[in-house]
Amino acid sequence: MDRGRRARKEAIDRNLYNLKAGPVLMRFDALMGFELNDNPQLVEEPEEVDFAFHPELRVASVWPLNQRNALSLNLGIGYRKYLHNTDLDQLIIAPNSEIAFDIRAGDVTINFHERVGYTQNPVSDPTVSGTGDFGGIENTVGLRADWDLNQVVLTAGYDHVNFFSSGSAASDVQERSQEMFYTRGTIRLGPSVRTGVELGAGLTDYELDVFADNTELSAGPFVEVDITKELLVRASGGYIRYDFDEPGFDPTVTNVVPRVPETVDDFYANVTLNHQLSRFMSHNLSMGREARAGAESELVTLWYVRYGNDWNISQHATLITSLLYENGRERAGIAAERFWRVGAGAGVSIPLTRQLKTGIAYQLL
Repeated sequence: MDRGRRARKEAIDRNLYNLKAGPVLMRFDALMGFELNDNPQLVEEPEEVDFAFHPELRVASVWPLNQRNALSLNLGIGYRKYLHNTDLDQLIIAPNSEIAFDIRAGDVTINFHERVGYTQNPVSDPTVSGTGDFGGIENTVGLRADWDLNQVVLTAGYDHVNFFSSGSAASDVQERSQEMFYTRGTIRLGPSVRTGVELGAGLTDYELDVFADNTELSAGPFVEVDITKELLVRASGGYIRYDFDEPGFDPTVTNVVPRVPETVDDFYANVTLNHQLSRFMSHNLSMGREARAGAESELVTLWYVRYGNDWNISQHATLITSLLYENGRERAGIAAERFWRVGAGAGVSIPLTRQLKTGIAYQLL
């Protein structure tokens, strides 16, 4: 079951929808955020501190057409307004905004989806520096089918992705379209163990002649184990290959000819643990290696460790902490570099009423 469908089922089971219009269940959430940033432009020697307002409205709705089919809409839209760095003012459409249609026919569940996200968040990419204006619109349209054969589940899907830059030249060169294909076979070895093989393929076509178009292939096994009801472990890994076309050259974008290999053979790996330590605390740990596109390169390989913890101090407050370490290498691009970064964050969420909560958080990178 994909994450969107799982979230919709959990929301219905927990009665999280607060409004009903005929057969349609809806939930509305509003928030106002305030941000104090001591380096909004991500420069080496920051000279100013800026303050930003962040109002946002979130809407979630589901229309059960019958017991097997449902149409759903999730939308989060907001705006970030800076007092001084007004060039960083931005519209935000939450990455989980989507229209989805679930159809069940016998043992097959088909999901059609249209997902859109619009953010300018340079912190999300470790290769971005020297600008706070990095991001744009990412639109994904596709379908996924799950065929449940009791002890075996077969999954196949396709996504068409478009990225449209709304930021600086660093994100302009990232404008692209992608065709993504994936399939997975899962075998249930028992009530608490699942294993199988994942296959993926992708085609990337950049709009500007700065980065080389490429083809991606990946394959590897995975295993999921419910060690206890509270401790879930997933491990995966495998082979990944990138084949690059000969890059073009656009003098209006850069005066440096990108260096790109014909092929890159590498591997990916991940181990993730989710642990509900008690009814007061849950935490998760993810570590591994990934390959991804970077701000100034077609490919970045990255070792990472990421940890998060939610601790219900009392019925009046939840403490949220996070840690991360990343060590990567740009395998191609304008100026291939090695890099690393560490980060830590802490915050407190406090419910004021059943409908209203507040919180404060700090993050250092």
